[in-house]
Amino acid sequence: MTILRLHVLAGHSCKLLQAYNQALRPHNRCLLQCACKLKSHSRPVTSSTYKSSAAFSSQPHYSALGLDRAGHVRDNPAALGEAKAHVGAKLVPVLEGLSLITQQKQPSAVLLDLQKASGHIAQEDLVFLGLQDGGIPFFGAPCQESIAEIVEATGAEVTWVDLRREGPRLCNSDAALLALAQALVRWNRGNAFSAATGEPMKAIQGGHARVTKGGGSRIVYPRIDPAAIMLVSCGDYVLLGRQSRWAPGRYSCLAGFIEIGETLEMAVAREVKEEAGVDVDPASIRYEASQPWPFPQSLMIGFQAHATQSSDAAKSNAELAQLKRCPHQLSEKEVQECLLAELALPAPMVDTVELEDARWFHLSWLEFQRRRTAASAPDSDSEEQPFSLPGSYALAHTLVASWMSQRHQHAEQPWREEVDTVEIDRSGIYKYVLLRLQSTDSTGSSKLLVRGSQQAGYHRDVVQMAQQACAGGEGQIMCLGGGRIAFSAEERCIKIYGYSSEYDQAPHSISAALVRRRFPFHDVTVSYSGY
Repeated sequence: MTILRLHVLAGHSCKLLQAYNQALRPHNRCLLQCACKLKSHSRPVTSSTYKSSAAFSSQPHYSALGLDRAGHVRDNPAALGEAKAHVGAKLVPVLEGLSLITQQKQPSAVLLDLQKASGHIAQEDLVFLGLQDGGIPFFGAPCQESIAEIVEATGAEVTWVDLRREGPRLCNSDAALLALAQALVRWNRGNAFSAATGEPMKAIQGGHARVTKGGGSRIVYPRIDPAAIMLVSCGDYVLLGRQSRWAPGRYSCLAGFIEIGETLEMAVAREVKEEAGVDVDPASIRYEASQPWPFPQSLMIGFQAHATQSSDAAKSNAELAQLKRCPHQLSEKEVQECLLAELALPAPMVDTVELEDARWFHLSWLEFQRRRTAASAPDSDSEEQPFSLPGSYALAHTLVASWMSQRHQHAEQPWREEVDTVEIDRSGIYKYVLLRLQSTDSTGSSKLLVRGSQQAGYHRDVVQMAQQACAGGEGQIMCLGGGRIAFSAEERCIKIYGYSSEYDQAPHSISAALVRRRFPFHDVTVSYSGY
């Protein structure tokens, strides 16, 4: 039995091989085959000179193909025939919708020698993917099950995987190559017959188009389904949603397909309104980036947009009236940034057919989650509600990161970032205080803090604990009032109420706004009565 030679797209090895191949190009030695020992392999396997992901790190995942799509070859039957017969031609195998990769911590795509694999594929099923530097042709094709036995016989540690699940683990160039092969193979298989006449169809242009075998029909091309994905913001808050089939705690940007007769901007506004019941300011919609999403054939088009602020004047007036009845030392800026910014948020009205949940998240919450993730301990605190965003492979991640960067650019210089805004016990009934950490220099920098602990017998004990915790840096603490917090972790409810005989009653509405930022999954209520 013939043993097929494997060509593995191995991250770091590809860089060296590519550079060496560039040096050899004047001598027309285009195909460099070198034994490269991969960490997870007990024996060497043959590596191809396919471009690594290093050159494409800034491109969206699934887009950095690294091949010349070579339309001139597709349209030339003679050139296409020569490409198929090329001694160095590579095959990206597809087996019942699965892709072949190495079994490593950082997996790589696996290529087969087209000539050696030809007995396990139908020639008419070959789809032309493009040309590598030096003219090496790449093809994709659905393989017969017998090819699995040959791959196994090589002894290489490889596996067949679902690309949608494993694609994020691949480097960009590998993911793009496998995705293109999968998409074209799937499209050709799904269009074996004409949708108009039912006649059998055949592939032309290297599998990038189809026509009826009898001729005379119009040429059919692969369909692309455009979808809008949008990061909707309102001040320092973003609107994120989740579907019930996602992993617990996974949230992402809202998204939806473009409908017939509407512009991209119209689709953005419609989808946000349909899924979350939130109006978007049409003038604020701005294109950000796009990403191919070949599962099966989508193109994600990313936007940033601003929500229309809430027009619930009655609610705003009631909150402000309540705040005025409570003596406080808050500045207008503090009231604006805490309370009024929250009151401006339009309340989501979720379409439960589309989404399981949609809610507003504050910039500080996203920063908190990013720090936890960077510390490699996203699940270290069992009391925390699970929360995650799509990884860097997804356009949603790019949209959120871009928005966070923009907010930081327009914000004032951060001060005492190491001091968390809210530090309260997560169960029980205890005393709390609202504090202002104020700079002692001429900058006038400050930040509001909410502190509460079951260990404190008096409100002044909470203040002293906060002073000790902040003693390592610049600034002094001023107490703006106190009260009580009843925290029910089981019911996810936080009630802020009561007063302090020593520091007077805190403006609980301000405290609640800060607590909601830190606990977005909890129901936070306020009462100015009770002790």
